[in-house]
Amino acid sequence: MSPSGRCSGAAASDAKLGFIQLLQASPYPEAYPDLENDAFGSGLAQSGACRAVSGENPGKIRDSSAVSALGTMPVLEKNLPTRYPTNGDWTMIRVAVVEDDPRIRAAIVARCQRQSGFKAVGDWESADEAARHADWRRIDVLIVDLELPGSLSAIGLIGCARENNHHILPIVHTIHDARDSLFAAIHAGAVGYVLKGESLDTLVDGILDAVEGRAPISPAVARYLVEAFRAEVPAGDVKRLTNREIELLGALAAGLTYADVADQMGISRHTVHSHAKKIYGKLHASGRTQAIRKAKLSGLLDPPAEETTPN
Repeated sequence: MSPSGRCSGAAASDAKLGFIQLLQASPYPEAYPDLENDAFGSGLAQSGACRAVSGENPGKIRDSSAVSALGTMPVLEKNLPTRYPTNGDWTMIRVAVVEDDPRIRAAIVARCQRQSGFKAVGDWESADEAARHADWRRIDVLIVDLELPGSLSAIGLIGCARENNHHILPIVHTIHDARDSLFAAIHAGAVGYVLKGESLDTLVDGILDAVEGRAPISPAVARYLVEAFRAEVPAGDVKRLTNREIELLGALAAGLTYADVADQMGISRHTVHSHAKKIYGKLHASGRTQAIRKAKLSGLLDPPAEETTPN
């Protein structure tokens, strides 16, 4: 190896071939269509990742020092969201990957390095390694497999990352599509859950969604959230109103004053005011207008369904 730390001569050629073969063996061939491109391969050949594959630097890709040289590969231009300026003043999304399968890990790193606005800043094969070596303050998005070797679980790693950086965006990338796995990850602090059967382009889109404030959830597991929401939260984030409270709120929505409502319902104006405050609390509303809007959006003020008699 040359004094600069770069592969040279036959070693570089072997490294390029070795890394290309490694990526081509991955389950995600669509992630790297330009593997045979000389410039692309040359950039890979000079990287720490390639040295690890070729035998010059035995072992697995472990941190940013092993992937930093991947930045020399050509970037594929794509339509970028408006948060990325086009004047060269880039806001980079710093991505770290924790995945025990070296083929999948290498594929994710390569795909992120090819994405404009992305920078792979670390990758590890276990949660234990990531916990020891990651600088969480310098990571924006954490891609983590759910089933990892070692004493620390992926769920524990997500909690560790969130504890050290409240702004980090953990996204689970796994084959597990079980309800319990999804909920455990979300409770730990994951903002996304992407299944490995989907393309790496889908994972990249999920990263962009998370950065933009959305939650990337694979459709195959999203149904669990819908089912849980439907079972546990009957009316969105609001508590149930009694029939009397719905009647009072409906009168207010119709434009009646407190005095009018009191006359209509046969109660005092003070009682109307007391009931209204209780309704606002249940709906987490700051006042009449917001309470009425939330009630309408939640269907609380819908007219009762008309009973029909079969012909």
